[in-house]
Amino acid sequence: MLKNISRLLIFSFLFVFFLLSQASNYSKPFATGFKLSNEAQDSTKAGESLYIKHCLQCHQKDGSGVPNMFPPIMKSDWANGDKIKLINVLLKGLNGDIEVSGDQYSQVMPKQDYLTNTEIAQILTYIRRNFGNDADAVYPEEVATVRGKK
Repeated sequence: MLKNISRLLIFSFLFVFFLLSQASNYSKPFATGFKLSNEAQDSTKAGESLYIKHCLQCHQKDGSGVPNMFPPIMKSDWANGDKIKLINVLLKGLNGDIEVSGDQYSQVMPKQDYLTNTEIAQILTYIRRNFGNDADAVYPEEVATVRGKK
């Protein structure tokens, strides 16, 4: 009986050690470069589900877009660039020819102004921290400021 208890304790210790070692893999930052605050990391996680709901259909799961139709957001100057410009794209939409990564796109990007400031910040933070992008977070206050300027 004592032998069985010892085995159980050893197995339990190894199992807990394994779980703890795996959990540390999930606490790594989303990208290198900018260090995100805990608030921004939470925003990035929330942004993933919003991206899936509002952006994935055109920009795809991996951010590659659809050739000749919808531009990629992976490793994109648009995603890594000026936050105000990016916020305006979501608030006002985009119509007309644009160039992304050397290719021309002319499909309409519908405005997403029905989303809250927090939701827009979360989506943009997710995009700016994933798909090979490495830019700082977008905060709801920044979206509110841009939204307030007509």
